Amino acid sequence: MNHVFHDPAQPSLRKWISLHQEYGHQSIIRLLEYDHLMTRALHGKGLDFGGGKKSRYQHYLERAGLGDIESINIDPKIEPTYLITENGSGGEKVPEKTYDFAISLNTLEHVEDPKPALIMLYKSLKEDGILCISVPFMFRIHGHPDDFMRCTPSWWSNTLSRVGYREISIYPLVLGRATTAGSLTDFQNC
Repeated sequence: MNHVFHDPAQPSLRKWISLHQEYGHQSIIRLLEYDHLMTRALHGKGLDFGGGKKSRYQHYLERAGLGDIESINIDPKIEPTYLITENGSGGEKVPEKTYDFAISLNTLEHVEDPKPALIMLYKSLKEDGILCISVPFMFRIHGHPDDFMRCTPSWWSNTLSRVGYREISIYPLVLGRATTAGSLTDFQNC
């Protein structure tokens, strides 16, 4: 198991301005997520846990070259490929060993116990599949439909390892202290 803690984005006002120019008016957290997604080597068939055809970031996935992507959600209005129940124990069955990669952006903090979801994602991936998730740590409480947790990198590393993931890299998506302060205060709709 590999544990990598590094900051791929150097804190600077120039970086923040360039991200706003690139992706438009978005929260700091979302800007950093979209920017990081563009740098990931995600190819083939994908699965988006928490997304759907009407997710507000769908066009960024397509822009990143992630066009062949299916989705899982509890909200039918988002038009997911697979509609599941809030606790993930019911709904449509997600096929196993099918996807080259899976992503989840700002979703797992809304799941009371994310371990079953992580197991489902693990089973859905091909042998060499990649899971790319983003969850807030220092972030205000926000519900859709609820907000349950903020876990440390150690919790994520241990939990992902117990589920079966072998190579685990954790990247803090920040542009310095201002990013954290803005996330806690609703600065720029974080």
